[in-house]
Amino acid sequence: AALATEFVKEGATVALSARRLDRLKELKNALGDHAFIYPLDVQKKADVDDVAQTIMRDHGQLDVVIANAGYGVVSSFENISEEMWRKQFDTNVFGAIWTIQAAIPFLKESKGRIGIISSVAGKIAMANTAAYSSSKYALIGIANTLYQELAPSGVSVTNIAPGLIE
Repeated sequence: AALATEFVKEGATVALSARRLDRLKELKNALGDHAFIYPLDVQKKADVDDVAQTIMRDHGQLDVVIANAGYGVVSSFENISEEMWRKQFDTNVFGAIWTIQAAIPFLKESKGRIGIISSVAGKIAMANTAAYSSSKYALIGIANTLYQELAPSGVSVTNIAPGLIE
């Protein structure tokens, strides 16, 4: 929401995607005519691909994509179930991968930018954050790899690693 608000202040048009339609509508109402909503669950690759195509059809260009879907499993390593591990990685890691893969062809055209929201937890893990921290470590590795792979095409990559946030 904060990034979208700043982009709109700078004159950009923003395409907002998330699972929760109520929150998307609330943000769109706050941002006005320069914001468009595209409900999406990033765990579903086909849906991510479809939304990327729809955004391109509706707006004709993609300059920046922010891979920001995520949440945190908080539990001791011994108590993290297979389901908890899979959901953590399906959202935080694979959701980012599907988002970025869908956007890369369009970003190459515009010489755009990828923003990946990881976390300081991906650099310094704490007890009871094994699933979350390892998912954020993965995003840092993806960002570092993409930075090198995409530089020749003119696409830049920024890894954003915030600390604790509200």
